[in-house]
Amino acid sequence: MSVVNKMLRDLEQRESGDATQANYQPPAKKAVSTRLLLIIVVGIIAIGLTLFWPEQNSTPVAQSPVVQPINQSDSQPDSQSDRQPDRQPESGPDSQPANQVASPVQQLSGNVQSPSEPTPALPAAQQGAIVASSTITAITPSITVDDAPKIAAKPLVRSSNDPNKTALKAQIADAIERNNANEAIRLLKTLILQQPDNTAAKKRLAALYFSEGRSEDAQRLLQETLSNTPSDSSVRLMYARLMAQKNEPDLAYYTLREADDFPPANIELLGFRASMAQQLNKPEEALADYRVLVNLDARNAKWWLGQAVVADKLGERKLAIDSYREAFALQSLDVSIQRFIQQRLQLLTGVAP
Repeated sequence: MSVVNKMLRDLEQRESGDATQANYQPPAKKAVSTRLLLIIVVGIIAIGLTLFWPEQNSTPVAQSPVVQPINQSDSQPDSQSDRQPDRQPESGPDSQPANQVASPVQQLSGNVQSPSEPTPALPAAQQGAIVASSTITAITPSITVDDAPKIAAKPLVRSSNDPNKTALKAQIADAIERNNANEAIRLLKTLILQQPDNTAAKKRLAALYFSEGRSEDAQRLLQETLSNTPSDSSVRLMYARLMAQKNEPDLAYYTLREADDFPPANIELLGFRASMAQQLNKPEEALADYRVLVNLDARNAKWWLGQAVVADKLGERKLAIDSYREAFALQSLDVSIQRFIQQRLQLLTGVAP
């Protein structure tokens, strides 16, 4: 019996141990700890999203004015009203400094930006540009900031140049009136530097050079001017007269002959050329010029007299008589010349005029 009892007790101990092992549920405890860990992780993520999500949403809104142009027009109310709800969270602590910095720029720029739009802090130079652009936009809304300096520069150029030139010309006239040739020459040089195409100033300077005995300077200036403006008959005539004064009649005459390449004919130039042709013993060339002159300026007795003298020399008796009579009839020549015409007519016709 003792053996049987011992076996029964051993069996009961084994069954109790098996029951204890059967009631032990380690997986269940593991599942509980995993669930708790997941809950903690989800809670941390939720807290993190709660803390950082407003900053992420407010960052693009605060930076959007940087992308937009500074001088954005106020003609887009729909887009601004659509964006207005997104800017409401900016009343929080993150957006407050930006609004405080932007407010002075908004007060200066006027209608450049809408007061409801936040503006980032700008350097002083950019703030000045904003103020200038807002002023120009108020006058001409279609003009951009890039076009503004061009418009502002045009009146400045006119206002700074024209009075100076007028004053300079007045100083030149005053110096000439006071017979201050050196001062007039200096001022004329300044004027020519400012106005390289001012032919009248160059001619006046050449005349002053010649009157001061600086004929080489006058010749050099007139040659340069004539090469730049060969069609200007007044410059050509002045240069030819200077050459005649320097006892270079051939150079003077051929300079005048080149005027035929630049019509129309100038009466004063043709008269001087005809006279030079007579001095150089070129009667045919002189007669050709006088024929043109009496057609262009028939009321000038000098041209009729010149044609009469040249025709008389060439033996063209009829042309000489007719020309002498025309010159005498105008009664505009000196008494001595009128007497000479009477003598020639009486000699050619045998009858006093």
